[in-house]
Amino acid sequence: MNALPEAVQKAFQEIKSVEKRHIELKIIHNDYYVYRATSKWDRQKHKPTKTTVFLGTITPDGQYKPKQPQKREKTNAAIYEYGNSQLCQTLSKDIQDALKENKYQTKYKDELLALSITRAIDPVPLRLVQSRWSKLYASKNQQVNLTSRHLSDVLAELGNNPQIYDLYAKLAQEGGMLFYDLTAVLSYSKNLKLAEKGYNSNHEYENQINIIMAFSTTTHLPVAVDVECTERTLEVALSDGRMLSVPLVWFPRLLVATPEQRRDWQLVARGKAIAWAEVGEDISVEGLLLSA
Repeated sequence: MNALPEAVQKAFQEIKSVEKRHIELKIIHNDYYVYRATSKWDRQKHKPTKTTVFLGTITPDGQYKPKQPQKREKTNAAIYEYGNSQLCQTLSKDIQDALKENKYQTKYKDELLALSITRAIDPVPLRLVQSRWSKLYASKNQQVNLTSRHLSDVLAELGNNPQIYDLYAKLAQEGGMLFYDLTAVLSYSKNLKLAEKGYNSNHEYENQINIIMAFSTTTHLPVAVDVECTERTLEVALSDGRMLSVPLVWFPRLLVATPEQRRDWQLVARGKAIAWAEVGEDISVEGLLLSA
């Protein structure tokens, strides 16, 4: 401290008498900076580490200038997600129109639409739907109760309403596919503890395995996703996770075909059937399910 100007030393001593904790004076480019010094335990290094907090500066003539807190103007402005919200609103027009029909009238139509939009954008668990919805632009014009308790009651009542099943059947295009995205329900992300994307105990963003079940809107049955022929069996993996295994003797053309010909298969009609063009064999998944 002997090299410091007397006015700076005096000002620093006055600050030390007021501050209850240890403080330090640092000289940086001929300027005098006052810091409060403390320490915290470093769990990884197993020892205390020093931390400092800037308090202010002292001028060469001994004037102390405390750090000024940042002033933030109060505002009622809010930021909403507009693009995704409005896109989902537009794409859900068929659902909105269907819910206006007398046959599908439900007192929970607003909750059903808001929940669908929210989880299409971000598959959060029910307890986070309300806060996630409040960030969307659509929430400005649609005040909906999306608390987890209320949503549980809504889903329980809608699950027992056969008209809701008719509604989704109406929305599903004939000859198309109906997909159930189970990513928010089940994920193999490392140490996953919350149903949120990439969350684990170490706060690492790990890739998650998306799980989807696909069904035909025509047959309302799962579709084939993989096929394997052994010397004795035909094995078909279905989109709902099941594996069908039937005797190869049921299909004489495949039975006498070469291994190369058996491997030369392709899914047709969006997985509702399997075809071996060279062998001339076509097998429907519906037929396999009825026979198995």
